[in-house]
Amino acid sequence: MSAKSCWAVFFALFCLTALGAACGDDDDPGSSPGQAQDDDDDNDDNDNDNDDNDTGDDDDNCVGEGSGYAIVPDHLECCAGLDSVGCDTVNEETGECTACDGFTYCTNCGDGICGPEENKCRCPADCDAGDDDDTTPESPDYPNDDLLRVNDLQGLGTHNSYHIEPPLLIWPDYNYTHKLLDEQAAIGVRQFELDLHWIPNQGLRVFHAPIIDPLSTCEVFTDCLAALKEWSDGHPGHHPILVFLEPKNDLNISDIAAHAEDVEADILSVWPRDRILTPDDVRGEYDTLREAILTAGWPTLGATRNKIIFHAHSLDEFLANYHALYPDLEGALMFTDSTPDDSYAGIMPLNDPIGDEAAIRDAVTQGFLVRTMAGDCCDEPEQNDYTRVEAALASGAHFISTDFPSPDNEYEYFVEIPAGNPSRCNPLTAPEFCTAADIENLPE
Repeated sequence: MSAKSCWAVFFALFCLTALGAACGDDDDPGSSPGQAQDDDDDNDDNDNDNDDNDTGDDDDNCVGEGSGYAIVPDHLECCAGLDSVGCDTVNEETGECTACDGFTYCTNCGDGICGPEENKCRCPADCDAGDDDDTTPESPDYPNDDLLRVNDLQGLGTHNSYHIEPPLLIWPDYNYTHKLLDEQAAIGVRQFELDLHWIPNQGLRVFHAPIIDPLSTCEVFTDCLAALKEWSDGHPGHHPILVFLEPKNDLNISDIAAHAEDVEADILSVWPRDRILTPDDVRGEYDTLREAILTAGWPTLGATRNKIIFHAHSLDEFLANYHALYPDLEGALMFTDSTPDDSYAGIMPLNDPIGDEAAIRDAVTQGFLVRTMAGDCCDEPEQNDYTRVEAALASGAHFISTDFPSPDNEYEYFVEIPAGNPSRCNPLTAPEFCTAADIENLPE
């Protein structure tokens, strides 16, 4: 754990133990899941609702479209007049629902809109109708799509892509606020990072740290996924999007390391399998992912447009459990942190473009994908220092992550891909004929 994380945890523990309700209690029903929510009155109300066999008329228990509740004994759902659906596992041959995920979700099935928490399994009429929407733009023509590969690009990413500056700024590094995920995609961001926490009776939530940095533009994990899916659906022809998922425990009561399958279930509830580039897709007929990349390379851009890549990052306990579920990532949805010598080597976070320069170049030239960082908030912006940005661009890293992807911030400091459209040809691996328009060329 870094010194910064230690101080953050120390401060949070101090708040919980010394300040009690003054630091942790929040009566706002819309507060972040990272904040303490011990409210005896609410618990009493819930007990009374169950005892009275509540039919869902109590507004305190009603929720909006897209909200989900665990199915537990004696817990009656209330979807504020909306439908409640729960099927998630679909037979790929017949397209029919075959299983439910243990949750029900409030939806508006039948409104003709494939809205939040809906998919072909849950709301087939709405979501099938969306496939024939004539308003969806056509994909641009890419004449070199069969010649260029995923690792021939260099694109822009964001760090803690959901982040909102906390109202009480106790750490200067938290002094930034990101646009919504789809708005980031609209300005050219193609790599995102989401911190995942498992909250009992709520599921997967996205925020940075309990109490001290709890705000998020998309608090519910599936809402984050849906925002990216909606943007992708409306912009056919984009090159693959990379999403780093960083499981965190912090002060959480429940250990997220045991919930890898829940992460995958949430992903598949929003993104269909054929829109996800997985380790198996890259491995093909080779014995290991590493062998496939060193021998055949990544799939072509033509085979991967409109797709998303998920990568599990950082938490050792989570990664160990995930590899126990999927040895060598066979059958896995997500890639994981690796080194060039690992049998499951594919994507590598090497976050210091100066200190890791040699390692980045080595990994890139071997064919592996690399994410690096162009700096953190807020030393570089305050000094208008682009040293790390220039090093990251020159390193050949495929995705360069920043807290400042646009100039509309108090520093007027931002990172962009030079001559990108919004991404560009990788300076180390792309062939000479490659142009930025070959990588991506979406209509204005």
